Amino acid sequence: MDYSKINPLDHSDAEDGVTFEASRSEPVPAQDDMAPVGKRFISLYTLASLATATAINTPLFVTLALRVSEIDSDGKTTSFALLSGMGMLIATISAPVFGTLSDRTRSRFGMRRPWIVLGLIGTVFGGFLMGIAHDLVTLAAGWMLMSAFGTAVASLLLTAISDRVPENQQGLLGGLVGASNLIAVMVGSLIIAFVPHSSFLQVNLPVAMAVIAVLAFILAFPDRLPQEREDTGDDSPAAGGRLRNLLAGMRFDPRQSPDFARLLLSLFLISLGGALGTTYAVYFIEDHLRVGSEELATVIAYSNAASCLPALLGSPLAGWLADRFGRRRPILLFGTVCSVIGLLITAFSNDLPTFYLGALVGGIGLAAYSGVYLGYAIATMTDTENSARNLGLTNVAISIPLTLAPFLTPFFLSLGSGEHNYISLYITGAVISITAIPVMYTVRNAR
Repeated sequence: MDYSKINPLDHSDAEDGVTFEASRSEPVPAQDDMAPVGKRFISLYTLASLATATAINTPLFVTLALRVSEIDSDGKTTSFALLSGMGMLIATISAPVFGTLSDRTRSRFGMRRPWIVLGLIGTVFGGFLMGIAHDLVTLAAGWMLMSAFGTAVASLLLTAISDRVPENQQGLLGGLVGASNLIAVMVGSLIIAFVPHSSFLQVNLPVAMAVIAVLAFILAFPDRLPQEREDTGDDSPAAGGRLRNLLAGMRFDPRQSPDFARLLLSLFLISLGGALGTTYAVYFIEDHLRVGSEELATVIAYSNAASCLPALLGSPLAGWLADRFGRRRPILLFGTVCSVIGLLITAFSNDLPTFYLGALVGGIGLAAYSGVYLGYAIATMTDTENSARNLGLTNVAISIPLTLAPFLTPFFLSLGSGEHNYISLYITGAVISITAIPVMYTVRNAR
């Protein structure tokens, strides 16, 4: 199909350079006015999302821990907690910052594309540093860059759904994005198993895949371009004025979007519970299940496959069901319950089959959760003029727990007897996830 007909804009009004809109972003077209997206758009978008998620999630869940263990084997838990937490903190800040910049960008190249390209460049440089690192300082620098710029790419890709996809297809596209996020861990684990002796390729093969796939998508379809906007008198040429307007654009008032705020809290609690169980998964396998270093990569690949394979069908199915019946909360509730059960099974596992079962049950929950959260977030937004910022905040709600988990995990590991009490860690994660359920029922205007 001709993608340019979805929301045709006058390119002649665009400025040659990239400037920042000081007042507000262009209102998103009404959902009823958007033409359905075709198979080519869906395919290229899904590949771009999968490749980007693989480049980010592989170091987040596996490669960073392996690299820290190589460089600082004696202090790996403390070093990993510090690097992982710092990276996720930067990612948490990056998502709304780049989202707000994108919402206010006026360029003949579009609103999203310039920042996506910048994000790819930063991700490549960060991956290079991580791959060649022989000390924690270089590794940390590479991971900080990947966290900031990789998150920017992922967050801005999400805006294609709110910018271009009609409401009756948002569940399906959101489900495909959710599936991509889960399958990405499995794809990354397979890459690691394929090149077990090359730290550089383990980090940078996923990055190369992301560059190719994302460029293919953004070059195949025109970016959203800003129309002429009403002059509010806020457009200050001074750097201070632009900074003030940028900070004002990032400000979010929960009172103006209460349902969106409540959903963000639910997502935060679910993500925090899961993060406590996944952040130290590599060390759980090593220390609790007594898996040796030679088998570690294979066990990680199998466990990630068990937790991610349900997403192949589960996430798109969950999104399709949400589109079909107009109900997202029951699916999110089902996913939360399954995730809790998976955490509890893992907590009491003493062998690999039981551990794999916990990963599978938790994976079913993640598939359902990942299939509807994005569409649910878009449905609860009342401020569609700042869609990139709002989707950045959705990413923040999910990523902040990944920032907190490395710092909270050592406390829960120290509880009870033994040096590392993984049982208390996983039980705590299950309890926190359960608390998201009553919060879900406070979301009133989107079911």
